[in-house]
Amino acid sequence: MVRKYIAKPKAYSTQALKKAIKRVNSGKMTFSKASRRFKVPRQTIANHVKNPLSKIGAGRTTVFTPEQEQKLVQIIIILSQMFVALDIAGFSVLVKNYVRQLNLKTPFKNDTPGKDWVYK
Repeated sequence: MVRKYIAKPKAYSTQALKKAIKRVNSGKMTFSKASRRFKVPRQTIANHVKNPLSKIGAGRTTVFTPEQEQKLVQIIIILSQMFVALDIAGFSVLVKNYVRQLNLKTPFKNDTPGKDWVYK
């Protein structure tokens, strides 16, 4: 994964994507025609038509809920008040233990976040 990834701005709007999906679902247009008409990538339209539960919007889903993230922040603050310094490896172990304690399913290999996740 590239560490200094800069996302390209989308060349289409959310409304254009919704209109394209609607036309394809109604049978009025094919993926290719909707792609050309609304200037949305054909595969993007296909992904949303084939998986109607997927959200329309940019970005990946988050690993933790806002409450879980806040709890992690509280743990880190408590550790810092106890003069426990965490480097990247220590933070990764902390998150790994937290994930296992909550029995969460994550995209992390062996429940341990990588450096790229930690940097974000």
